[in-house]
Amino acid sequence: MYQQILTDLFLEVAPGYKAKPMIVHLRRKFTKLNDDDFLVRVSECVKFLFLRSKSGRGFIPLSGQIDDIWHAFILQTQEYADFCLALPGRDFIHHNSISLDGHSEKVSRETSVRNLLEWIPAYIKHFGPFTEEAARYWMIIQLLKQEFDYSLEAINELV
Repeated sequence: MYQQILTDLFLEVAPGYKAKPMIVHLRRKFTKLNDDDFLVRVSECVKFLFLRSKSGRGFIPLSGQIDDIWHAFILQTQEYADFCLALPGRDFIHHNSISLDGHSEKVSRETSVRNLLEWIPAYIKHFGPFTEEAARYWMIIQLLKQEFDYSLEAINELV
């Protein structure tokens, strides 16, 4: 079941990209995950890469679990490059490890807050509302829920 859902998602965000070998590779790397967790984590990684490609910039902090998926994808250099070129931005998405504090030191507070929030409406527009399963992997969504007492429904209305 997860294979078809992921294949469809890859095709939706990166038309022409042949995702099956990457899905198989990632499944072999993450054997300890059950199928549902694997599906959500890979889906959220693909959505993140789509959003980064579409915006061409931005700071979208993810959980370590999604970063692990991204790292495993990147190490398949040719497949990762092919995927990036099939995304809307048609450019390689580089990975750099930077904390929220590190990002905030580089830009103004206003820019930092804008960067943290501006991708949320794009996510909802392209992929529908956040689910509880997906939301747990997006650090800013967790921050809005835990520190600012936003409900997931309220976050999903930020379109």
